[in-house]
Amino acid sequence: KLYICPLCAVLQPKARTRVQVEFKPDDAYVELLKKAPPPPPPKEPVEGESPEPPAEEEEEDEEAKAARLAKEENDRLKNHVHDTELAIRNKGGRRWEAADGSVHALWKIALCTQVHEGLEAKTTGKAKKKSSYKTTYIGVRTCCVPAVLTAAPQVLDFGEITLSERKILHITLENLVPSEPQNIRLDPLPETACFAVLNAARPVKDKPFQLAVEFKPQYAQIYKASLRIFSQSARVEVQLQGKGVRPILAIEPDNGVIQFGAIVAPLHRADAEHPADMVEQTMKILNNSGFTLEYELRSVAQQDKNHTGVQPFTVTPATGAVAANGSQNVTVAFQPHQPCSLFREKMLVHVADQPEPQYLYLYGSCFEYQNYVAYDVEATQFDKLPPPPDPVIGPSGKKTFHLSFKAPTGEESEDDADPNVLFLKVGSCVPPGTRGQFKPGPGGNYDFVLQPNPPFSDYFAVENGKGAVQSGATQKIGFRYKPPTDSSLQVGGLSLDLLDNIGQWITATVKGTITGGFVPPDMPAAQEVFVELKAYLKQI
Repeated sequence: KLYICPLCAVLQPKARTRVQVEFKPDDAYVELLKKAPPPPPPKEPVEGESPEPPAEEEEEDEEAKAARLAKEENDRLKNHVHDTELAIRNKGGRRWEAADGSVHALWKIALCTQVHEGLEAKTTGKAKKKSSYKTTYIGVRTCCVPAVLTAAPQVLDFGEITLSERKILHITLENLVPSEPQNIRLDPLPETACFAVLNAARPVKDKPFQLAVEFKPQYAQIYKASLRIFSQSARVEVQLQGKGVRPILAIEPDNGVIQFGAIVAPLHRADAEHPADMVEQTMKILNNSGFTLEYELRSVAQQDKNHTGVQPFTVTPATGAVAANGSQNVTVAFQPHQPCSLFREKMLVHVADQPEPQYLYLYGSCFEYQNYVAYDVEATQFDKLPPPPDPVIGPSGKKTFHLSFKAPTGEESEDDADPNVLFLKVGSCVPPGTRGQFKPGPGGNYDFVLQPNPPFSDYFAVENGKGAVQSGATQKIGFRYKPPTDSSLQVGGLSLDLLDNIGQWITATVKGTITGGFVPPDMPAAQEVFVELKAYLKQI
């Protein structure tokens, strides 16, 4: 109830110190004289003694019994009040209550002083064996009035918050005397405490009023502050506390690239009973620190969107908290609504105050047929989203892929990939009806044949041009350019170096046939695609 600090101190000659006396009344202090202790339990008989027979009680009606019990309780309360006040007086204090409900008290505090033995011997020349005490008494008057304004909670704890993030909590103010509106004013909070009151105070009448308090830490440390709230007849104080933390984020897979493969487009078979196909994969968000990590997945760049319904890529849960030194599984789903050779999306795993941002790179495809041919695009990290390469579709529906071999520049190194080999990929979508994880199954067959066009077709070849592919898998088809091995320009012992790199562009055509798998209604069972190969032939 009454706190004194410090309790002990050492004063140097001609020095002074400050003693703080704090008064914090609670319910037990206010109700000290209003509640008598319960009556003692009946005395149990000693072993060997016969219990006294109960006295004969005269029968009484209920009203008389209630009046008797009320009188006994009143007498017991008066005795309790008298005994408590007498005990307080015997210790030098005093306590009384006014008619308005206020509680007054006079506290007697003993202040004991003692001269240091070494100092006393130095000043008087005589050392005493026993230390002498001098006692001075200090009187403190306190007054506790009935509560008019209450604040809940008394301690507003924000917990652990990531640096530069913010959290908002509320303090509820309630006027216990609605007939007397309380005009609220607030003491300003320290600027370095990182706490702020967001809304303006207003008079509190019969309805509770909420103050919104924001905590936005700037450094990794513990923050504490006191919010003092005043009215014309009351003062309350709410302790604010929070901790700024810097969690360490990591993700699995490490590079953030997730490849979903291909899905059959739901143009001809999606309805309420048969929803569009969907493939799910799981990634992990790791918290490698001793603090709670709060994350949010935000879309940064998107290749293509669904025109209706959910977007091609969805994450669950998109926001959440990861416990200290724990992990959180996040389900990433791919569900396109239209055919597209390449869906791509870049997502930021947002955690405040990270040295380097972490991203997810999502890849997926959607085709009308289960089996397909597409350009071989490697799933890697990216900053920009160039348009995806698509085949050229002619007026008659002829689908043509164009592959062009780069002309030699003389600056190629040994570490570069072979410039004379280019690839397409043949794949098979996940089985139709897949919802979540798919099971591998039969896919389809492919056959790529180089069309004769002498002499230029003799400079090209098809590698792995015939075979089968399983559902959910892909196969690479290689197209090789075979330029003449002898490119010297020696004629009759005369060197023609000035004509180096002079030649012409040559072309060849490869026809591919894809069969098997799901076929859309009213569509041919076999797909025919064409590949136009173009290369530079140094020739005079």
